[in-house]
Amino acid sequence: MTRDSNSDPAPDYDWPLDDRPRDDVEHVGLLEKGTNVFYQPANSMFFTTEIDEERRAHTFVEGSERELNPEETPAEAIESIGETTGWDSLSEWAEEHLESGEK
Repeated sequence: MTRDSNSDPAPDYDWPLDDRPRDDVEHVGLLEKGTNVFYQPANSMFFTTEIDEERRAHTFVEGSERELNPEETPAEAIESIGETTGWDSLSEWAEEHLESGEK
């Protein structure tokens, strides 16, 4: 879908999450299927959201949680998610983790 100058701006990754504190998560990227992936460091959990443009919010996708495996880094999980589902784009946070391999 193409947006023209008269349309609403693209969905904002900073829009609120349904029931999760926004300051406790990092945006990881956008999957090829159009859903967003976030990472919650406090519990080492990745989860997926869909955009609700009417509410201007992210809606949590039930059953989308993915915990880090023992000894797995966030960078390894990002690579694994990409191999399984394919990334459309990655956030700056995710790019930095992939480049450094940081935990």
